[in-house]
Amino acid sequence: MGDFEEIKRRVDLKDLVARECAGKVDKIGSAWRFNPCPLCGHRDCFTVGEKGRNLFNCYSCGSHGDSIDFIQQLKGISNIEALRYLGGGRYNTERKDSSSGRDNATMQTGQGQVPLPGEPTLEKGKLETGEPTPARPALSDEKRTEHCWLRRMAAQFYHNSMMNDQDALVYQLEVRKHCQSVLERELIGCATRSLLLHCREVGVDPLKMAEVGLIQKKGNSLRDYIVHGMFVYPHLFGDEILFFSLKDRTGKFRYQIPKRRESTDFPDPRWICYGQDALKEDGCWLVEGENDRLSLLDAEEFHVAATIGMFCRPELTAWLSKNAAGKTYYLAFDNDDAGKKYTAHYAKIIIDAGGRAKKIIL
Repeated sequence: MGDFEEIKRRVDLKDLVARECAGKVDKIGSAWRFNPCPLCGHRDCFTVGEKGRNLFNCYSCGSHGDSIDFIQQLKGISNIEALRYLGGGRYNTERKDSSSGRDNATMQTGQGQVPLPGEPTLEKGKLETGEPTPARPALSDEKRTEHCWLRRMAAQFYHNSMMNDQDALVYQLEVRKHCQSVLERELIGCATRSLLLHCREVGVDPLKMAEVGLIQKKGNSLRDYIVHGMFVYPHLFGDEILFFSLKDRTGKFRYQIPKRRESTDFPDPRWICYGQDALKEDGCWLVEGENDRLSLLDAEEFHVAATIGMFCRPELTAWLSKNAAGKTYYLAFDNDDAGKKYTAHYAKIIIDAGGRAKKIIL
């Protein structure tokens, strides 16, 4: 069993959330709820253990995942650092042994705890044997080029689908008040047609598209990952597309394309946030959502990056910590408790790095 899977098996997520956030997890139906969401600050949206799974999900900001994902997002650290945090003696836990009906060990906090006999330690990225933790295989240049081409193909397909769908286009132009030139430049799309069928029509192997997360394989069948009617926002890096985020105008679906730790290219390792090209510019705006970013682009503020509803995004936190020196950033998050939390976090990161942070209330 790999280190990631071992930690996910051993750490009970309900206990982890309660201890890390110093609060109570309450039973709600078949799941448990914690208020407010530790990642976005909104209430009555963060659940743990839904359908008996050791996973969390926020129906407001879209954050979801396992214990490692939770610590990574809560503390703004990498997945390897989260692995070490949970496995380096801070949390030793074993969920109840189904055969004996008793706990093999209880969760303990604090440094210096002794791991269970025979279990690996993960201090400094090494197993108990002293061997380094296995690294993920790097993609070849050929495979990475293929993935970039597949994402570009999908983005163009969804963009063309939206531009040829009157209902979807009117929503963006008249309800959201976005400029058509911005929609075209940013390749905003909508899943009004099936990407799976399109791949078959143009002779692209759908399994290749599954490698970048846009087609799902369920048993022997394939299906589109993006639900019909969902708006699609490609995350550009120069001329390349590294990732996608999604929005549903009906509010029925509240999910994003998952960032799978098991894949070397999902999203592309160079991905930071939505509109990441703007980060290097002096005077860059930081906002929360896709529509926030597009609205500023509509107003001809050309350097805008968005966290897409994720508090303390580790990739963005790490980038600003290394590169914000000497630059001014305008923080225009929502004027609510969650937005204030975003502002405080990113202001500290920018100032500590030697940059300037200005809070903007719109």
